[in-house]
Amino acid sequence: MNLTYLAVTILAFARLAPAKTQVINGVSLTGGKMEFQRTREREKKTIVHLTALENLEGIFQHGLLPRSKLRSFRDVADPAIIEGREGLGLEAFVPFHFFTQNPFDGAVVEANPGIALAYIVMKRTVARDKGFLILPRHPLAQGVGVPLAPLSYDEGFAVIDWDLLERRDYQDHECRLTCMAECLAPDAVSLADIHSIIVQDQPGALLVRDLQKRYPSVYKGFVDITPKSFPKHD
Repeated sequence: MNLTYLAVTILAFARLAPAKTQVINGVSLTGGKMEFQRTREREKKTIVHLTALENLEGIFQHGLLPRSKLRSFRDVADPAIIEGREGLGLEAFVPFHFFTQNPFDGAVVEANPGIALAYIVMKRTVARDKGFLILPRHPLAQGVGVPLAPLSYDEGFAVIDWDLLERRDYQDHECRLTCMAECLAPDAVSLADIHSIIVQDQPGALLVRDLQKRYPSVYKGFVDITPKSFPKHD
């Protein structure tokens, strides 16, 4: 057999064969080429709590407290929403959301332009082990078939409409409400249970690192500078 013909035939079959794909930490390696894969919201590992950066010193001193126990802090929430939450007894919990840039976060930025913010990040496994509860969508939502009372972590996680949440279409009323599903800490949250703190810029990171030096036993987690995690003011 002609060796040149044989080599060309082998090369042609190699090109037709499917490339082997390996996924490592959300990165797809196909034929030596890197392609980043977006992790679905249900499969992500963390929950987040948004607060004003200036509140961090009080949080280092006392932990992340439920609203019912707070005395002096920079409030970024809508007063009307706060009143509604109090009517449901939710002021006794510390609320987290399942992803950054949710509708609540966007409303905070719109109502407080220029404010320095921080995300306090906890692993979902820690929240589950600590007995956190879940509201499958915004607690003031009115709807049929979705309980408004907090559910156990596992039950609430199963009830969330993750396919709807995945769309992140905030112009769609039902999607918007689902994107504000909450994970509720039943009491104060210690910074020892926090995975990381996300800030918008270098000054924010310096503030957190200064607090870590002043309160060395309180928080030993990561400080991430990730401005793209925060909503932008229009």
